[in-house]
Amino acid sequence: MDNKKTKGAEGEDLTNHRLREGAFIGLAAVCIYLFIALVSYDSADPGWSHTGTNDIAKNAVGLTGAWLADVMYSLCGFMAFLFPIMIAYRAWLIFHERLQAKAFDWFGVGMRFLGFILVMIGTTGLAELNSVAANDLPAGPGGILGDIIGTSAHDAFNVIGG
Repeated sequence: MDNKKTKGAEGEDLTNHRLREGAFIGLAAVCIYLFIALVSYDSADPGWSHTGTNDIAKNAVGLTGAWLADVMYSLCGFMAFLFPIMIAYRAWLIFHERLQAKAFDWFGVGMRFLGFILVMIGTTGLAELNSVAANDLPAGPGGILGDIIGTSAHDAFNVIGG
């Protein structure tokens, strides 16, 4: 009887281990894809915020990468690089904890998501308030989100308070 329980536990451990490996590989691929799309962004490529002047996207990951980079830069500005950084961090955590048996924690996932949203709101606003360099991003250094947050903070608290 104990032998059956042991085999069942081993099967669950093996499945859990394989799921973690799959999540690590998937997250690593998404991280690399997003990073290459953001780094190889060209404002002349067709995208979400404009039609572009190129017939073929110059983005290293193609037309989809050009659109994705344009959406991310439009919404978040330079803080779009937080997405691949945070995905890489999560992939590293999954790899680091691959041999530990842990149950899925919905509360923890929710709190991490809320924290990420708050970090994005704060950093895009700061990028918009503290930008002095010219850039070729579709909606400025903080993106649309940064423009809304930065303008609101500037109007309410001025530059130093914002």
